[in-house]
Amino acid sequence: MKKKLAVIGACMSRDIFNSSFVSNWKERFDLVYAPFQTTLLSLMSAPVPYSRALLSFEGKEYSQWYKNILVHELEKDFLNNLISAAPDNLLIDFYSDTVNGAVEVNKTAYLTNRPK
Repeated sequence: MKKKLAVIGACMSRDIFNSSFVSNWKERFDLVYAPFQTTLLSLMSAPVPYSRALLSFEGKEYSQWYKNILVHELEKDFLNNLISAAPDNLLIDFYSDTVNGAVEVNKTAYLTNRPK
């Protein structure tokens, strides 16, 4: 029986579940949740109020994928998504915490300091 797995971490942890690197991982696991390189400080902090106009990125070329990463960081939906996914196991690495760190938005909210 496959294990439902969630990964909170960087590429080195998520790439274990990439068929380009490990071709048969789907035989043993069902990857149910894998947010992109967030820090635990960001995960646990309060949502950040923002204007939808912020997402227009005027003058910048960002893919919808990068915009979605920002929205997840701002809205702090990580824990709700994790609970909804109901994984059997959770794999966490601290790459983003140690390499990227976090930026304080206010006294209750932080964002992963991930320059693009």
